Order: sequence, then structure tokens, then C-alpha cells
Amino acid sequence: MLKIAILDLYPERSYRVSKDTCGGFGTGNDFGDNLTCLGLKYFTRKWISWPPLYAIYTLSVLLKDGHRVTYLKNIPKNKSEFDLFILTTSIVAHETEIAAIKKLKAYNVLCIGSFASTWPEPYIEAGAKVLKGEAEFYFLNNKVSLSWFNSISSITTFAHESYLDELPFPAWEQLPAENLPRNGFFIGRKSLTIQASRGCPYSCRFYCTYPLQQGQSIRLRKPDNIVKEMLYFKKKLGVDTFVFRDPVFSLNRTHTEMFCREILKSRKKFRFTIETHLKNLDFDLLELLKKAGLEMIFFGIESANKAGLKNIHRHDVEPEKQKKLIRKIHALGIKTKASYILGSPSDTQEDCFGSIQLAKELQTSFAQFCVFTPYPGTPIYQELESQLTANRMEDFNQWQLVYKNNQISAADIRFLLTRAYTEFYSLSKLKSLLLSEVRSFRANWHNRQ
Repeated sequence: MLKIAILDLYPERSYRVSKDTCGGFGTGNDFGDNLTCLGLKYFTRKWISWPPLYAIYTLSVLLKDGHRVTYLKNIPKNKSEFDLFILTTSIVAHETEIAAIKKLKAYNVLCIGSFASTWPEPYIEAGAKVLKGEAEFYFLNNKVSLSWFNSISSITTFAHESYLDELPFPAWEQLPAENLPRNGFFIGRKSLTIQASRGCPYSCRFYCTYPLQQGQSIRLRKPDNIVKEMLYFKKKLGVDTFVFRDPVFSLNRTHTEMFCREILKSRKKFRFTIETHLKNLDFDLLELLKKAGLEMIFFGIESANKAGLKNIHRHDVEPEKQKKLIRKIHALGIKTKASYILGSPSDTQEDCFGSIQLAKELQTSFAQFCVFTPYPGTPIYQELESQLTANRMEDFNQWQLVYKNNQISAADIRFLLTRAYTEFYSLSKLKSLLLSEVRSFRANWHNRQ
């Protein structure tokens, strides 16, 4: 039995930094520079936070194997009390993680996560070992000991036929209350992140990092196993709201329908959010999801520049179908959040203005505007590597221009971001959102009485 610390470290920023987003590479919500953007930055930093799900799965697997495991967001003062440090990695905290390894060079440090799997050399040079692949499955199939750590090479690669139902439920109950997920979209409610599937087969892997973390093949949990987890944490922690972290939740329609029916069969009230592609939704499925408790859908629109989308291998539904689906979603009482990318290689400023206008026309509940970022390990990174302008990996946070775009400058991008958020989140829009959240809070409070 070892005493193990799972270190989940973050740089000090005025905005939220998340390691669980963008396929485990992470993002930093540095929205823009005026009062509206500063308010959004403050809100997300204070009210939206959750650790990478693979870290909590790793925690549960190691605990089940008999080890004493602690989840920490800072390097402990008494480092010698731990036999092994397991460090979560990301691009948005990369330099912070490297600095931590150097402070821990007298100790055993193992790096896990999709970024160390893709970009292992700096971690090894700093003095750590790297586990490439899904760490939770590695630990499920291999015994951890000091002799094991001393025997493994600097890079250990794990590839295994991984079935998600093999994993124990994430050990959320082992985290201190201040480290449990917070989600400002659900005022007055406890929420947890959860997964029903892993993997994404779509062609946008040309620039997207999810296939680097989870592969292109779809792996599905059994619907009854998902609902058992929801029931467990409802009883254990009083949680009835779940944020699904699947790259594309409803890829398998039959599986989605079975999941909804399992919830209805439980006769328990749950609420949940999903991330998916609009082409995987239709009216009948939306009605079933709503009955099961669906509260919000996050989907990518990405750009009004169709030629630009084609250049980055992104396929989308036609604007009229987008509008029709979004109207149907809202009519069912489900909120929407759409994402947009500004500054892709073929974008001009006019193209970006077009995307901002499209966001206003679609009238989703929320919108997220970020900056096109070429990530190590993706095909687009290889194409643009000679044009990179950023000196720090932590600048690859989706809110800065990190490569030379021939049509748009870094200053242009900051202006466009600020304009996008200011125009979308007008004063009337913010008032409407606030009233909606207050009504939701009152309804939730009433239901608990």
C-alpha cells in the first residue's frame, strides 16, 4: 500500500482555467477586455469549476486497490509523507506543471493525461515519468508499488481494450467540499460531471483534441450503469444535476433512448446537460430527453464562414435547420449554448463579424466565442507549426492568437472577442438570463421543501 497524492495544479489567472475541457488539454476563459467581459470572467472563475474526470476515476481505482490517496490542488508542505505524486497535465497549466516537477525532483512523480501523452518530452526532462494512455485503465490492470515505479521506463504506453463499465464510480465523496464541482448554470444545486461514452469519429479531429484523449472508436457505458451512478450520488451526496462530459453525447440514438428510459424507470427526478452535434438531434429524441430531465444542450456552430469550416474539416447542418432545431429546443424549455471559433486560418475580420451576427440571429441561451488554436498532435498543428508565435504552452488557451494569421492580428482578435461577447450579452439579454436563473432557483427550492 502506498500513500499517493494526485496533484491537480493550476496557474494563477484572473480567469477560469479548466483542465477537463478540450479533450483534456484544457482551456482558459479569457473572454475579452471590457466591463461585460470582465464580469463574465469573474462569474466563470468563481462559479464554474471541476477537476478532470480521469483524475477522479484514477483516485477511485487506486483507493479500491487499497492505497491511501489524496487529491490536492497545491504541493504539500510535507512532501516526504507521500510515496508517489501523480500529476494531471494540460496545455493550459504546462509551465506550472513543469515548475512543480522540478520542485519535486527528489520524489517519485508520474504524469498522466492527454497532454503528457501527446507531448511527453518536457515532463521527462523536468524529472518525471509519463504514462501515455488512459491512466485509470492502466491502474485497473496493473499493481502500483515502489518497485513497479522504479522498474517502468520514462515513457510507459498503455493500450487496452477498455470497457467503461469496468471502472468503479468516480470517488467524488473523497474530495473536500471546496474541490467538488461547481456549476454556475445551476444556482442553488449540487452538480457532478459524468460520462456515458468516450471517443469521437468525426473529421474535425483535424483540429480537435478529443480523439487524442479518447480515440475515434465510440465506447458506451451500459445505460443502467450510468443511472446507477446517478442514483448513487443522489443518495450519497444529494446530487440530482449532472453535466455529461461526452464529446458527442447522442452519437448512438438507441443508446440515448435506452438511457432516457432507464431514468424514467427509476422514477427519480434528475436534471442533466449534454454536449452534442445538432445533426444527432430530432424532435422525437428531444422530447424524450426532456422527459428524462435534459436541461441544457451545448453544441458547436463554430463559424458562419462555410469555406473556412470546410478547410478545417468541420461539417455542420444548414443554417435554416439550425434555427428550426434551436426553436424546437427552446419550445421544450431546454436551454442552449453554442460555441463559435474566431480566427481560423482562412477567416477575415468580415468572416468573424458574420459569425457574431449568426450568433445573434440564432438566439441561443448562451454563446461562447473562442480563438482558433492549433494543438500539438493534431494535423493542423503540423501545417501551422512554422507560423507559431506563442512562446508559452499556457498561452494555448483558446482565447489568444498563437499563430500568424495572414488576415487577422492578435490585437484584432482581442477586439473581435470583446465585440462578440458585448453584442451577444446585451443588457436586456443579461437581465433575461438573470430572471431565468432566479425562477429556476425558486422552483428548485420549492421542490426541495
